Amino acid sequence: MSASTPQGQAQLYALLTRAILSVHRSNRDLLTEWFDGQGPSSSSAFLYFDRERIPAAEKLLAVDGAIDRALWDARLDELDACLGQDAFAKHHFRWVEFLAHAVDIPRLMALIRAAH
Repeated sequence: MSASTPQGQAQLYALLTRAILSVHRSNRDLLTEWFDGQGPSSSSAFLYFDRERIPAAEKLLAVDGAIDRALWDARLDELDACLGQDAFAKHHFRWVEFLAHAVDIPRLMALIRAAH
């Protein structure tokens, strides 16, 4: 799904991001359950890339390679605030991409289309 203008694309991204955040807020265990269900190759890749990143905001996992629920609860709040202020930083896109892995995006898009 895409929009015909950059402004429309930004609005679509914001709408989809809000929907992804809503899914995670309604099921606070979703990210942990999704990550726990990943095979060793996938989880090891996420851990490897986290170790390659220096800034804490760029890291997705706790030091032990698990999902830090308190950290992600705070990040959901930060993402909500940034969406409301049109103040997304580079790491916010990374967070949304990571959160999206745990969501059935095609189904979510179908629900969004049906609502509009």
